[in-house]
Amino acid sequence: MSEFLSEDWRRALAHRIADIVVDTRIAIDVVVQREGDEIGYQVRLTPEGTSITDRPAGPADLTLVLSEEGARALAESRANAQELLATGALKLRGDLGTLFERADAFDALRIPD
Repeated sequence: MSEFLSEDWRRALAHRIADIVVDTRIAIDVVVQREGDEIGYQVRLTPEGTSITDRPAGPADLTLVLSEEGARALAESRANAQELLATGALKLRGDLGTLFERADAFDALRIPD
């Protein structure tokens, strides 16, 4: 198994979510705070599929800022975004209206096993 957040881990995640398609276009920056450093990538959901690229890959509609523990819990489906928001392990930056306007895109991003 690849080290969490490594390039190999991101490639494997990109492969698992590539077939997720949505009716809109949305770019989400994911920033994971680890030992005083930030590790990030961008998830782009489109009608053509979903991709992951290094940040900055272009403007993001929304940024998710997570602790490393929160990011692991989310990636391993041990917690959802609402739970992480409630505990402070997830913070949102950007236009929060995007979250509500494009809720279907976020729902589609559930990572398949």
